[in-house]
Formats: sequence, structure tokens, C-alpha cells
Amino acid sequence: MMIAVVYEHMVEETMLTSTPRCLNCGFEAPHDGGEWSSASVPPLGDLMRCPECGSTNILGRW
Repeated sequence: MMIAVVYEHMVEETMLTSTPRCLNCGFEAPHDGGEWSSASVPPLGDLMRCPECGSTNILGRW
């Protein structure tokens, strides 16, 4: 139980501090650099979209 909580916290910290990366084409850019697009998906809200390939399969946080 304790290990799962620590692991979950580590994953969340990594996502907050790492540069977002597209898992489809590998594009990387700082999340506050203005390169990223967004896609509005009504049931999910706004999703980060890769400007290179249009994928919303992004590792990182918006």
C-alpha cells in the first residue's frame, strides 16, 4: 500500500517537471513555450495536441 502511494507521487512529480512529449512522433517543447496546440473534446475538456502530427497522445501536463 505504501509503495503504491509513493510511486503515484513520483509519477505525478515527473509529469509536472518534465517537458511534454508526443508519444506518436516524439515532438518535445516546453508546455509554456507556445508551440503546443489544443483540441476541445466536450466529454474531456481541452486536450494538448501535437503541432507536428495532431496527436493528443502526450506525456506531460498541460
